[in-house]
Amino acid sequence: MSIRQLTRSPLSLRPWLPVAAVLALAVGACSKETIAPSTEGAIQVTVATTGSDVDADGYTVLLDGENDQAVGANGSVTYSTVEQGAREVSLTDVAANCSVTGTNPRSVTVTAEETAQVMFDVVCVALTGDLTVMTTTTGDDIDADGFMFAVDGGTPQAIGVNESMTIQVSAGARSVELSGVANNCTVSGDNPRMVTVPGGGTASADFSVTCVSTTGTLVVTTTTTGADIDPDGFAVSVDGGAGQAIATTAVLTLNDTPFGDRMVELTGVAGNCTVSGENPRTVTVPQNAAVQTDFTINCDAIVGSVEVITSTTGDDIDPDGFMVAVESATPVPIGVVDTVVVAGVLYQDRTVELQDLAPNCSVVNGTNPRTVTVPQNG
Repeated sequence: MSIRQLTRSPLSLRPWLPVAAVLALAVGACSKETIAPSTEGAIQVTVATTGSDVDADGYTVLLDGENDQAVGANGSVTYSTVEQGAREVSLTDVAANCSVTGTNPRSVTVTAEETAQVMFDVVCVALTGDLTVMTTTTGDDIDADGFMFAVDGGTPQAIGVNESMTIQVSAGARSVELSGVANNCTVSGDNPRMVTVPGGGTASADFSVTCVSTTGTLVVTTTTTGADIDPDGFAVSVDGGAGQAIATTAVLTLNDTPFGDRMVELTGVAGNCTVSGENPRTVTVPQNAAVQTDFTINCDAIVGSVEVITSTTGDDIDPDGFMVAVESATPVPIGVVDTVVVAGVLYQDRTVELQDLAPNCSVVNGTNPRTVTVPQNG
């Protein structure tokens, strides 16, 4: 049915009246809805990282101490429904070699239906740096095989007595120790010592070593008195080493003797001679200086005995016997048939004479006086 037809025939509209009435009632039942204004906004957190050894796994953002979100080293995250007002944003899990520029955490004010911006700038430094170890050695008897150095008690590395070496180490406070230093050398300053190595930079540990001479001079003197002094002298031995000849009264200078306590012994001393004091003896030899030790020796005469036997035959034997003289010693009596031992006679060749013979008597079995060889202690 067209509109025109409806106009021409009003009666034809009647079936629609109830429908129109229903529509009117439905529209009349609706009322206008009131929408409350929003109280929420958003926060966008942006991180920019520069420098060396940037932490590849990024950081963590906290909103008001919670609501953690991961963010890359150069990235951003958004909190989309944040109640308006003052809020606190933190950047955490920052590597030890990185630092946040400015305050952290920092405050931000959220406005409804707006996005607040928070920017964190992070600067990272290198995790390693260069450590230069330098040795400067002066003095005498410098140890030619050099030294060793170790960082934080690690594996020692060789370094010369006058050398510079650069190695890469972890940044921060490092302990550096010089070892293998000879006993005659001294390291100036602390050893080990602490050195702060900057990330991406260079620090230096300079060791000054002073060495003193490892030797000194040992002067040995001998003074010998008495009888039957051994003409070939003695020998001086240091620490049991080979002996060096020294006369019975002389001075022996031993240069380049190792410093410290040395055992000095006078050897080749004859049995009839005695050394005064300790032998061997301990003598402390100073570094690069001289020390003297004196040996005093006394020798006794070396003696033996002469046994004299007389056997007298013939007529008119002199009953008062004879006298026997050894060298210039006082004669001692001996019977006509007798044996006398004359003790304390110097060893080697000695003259023995039978004296006070009666005019009618003569020695018939050899010369008189005669030479006999007296043995030592025999």
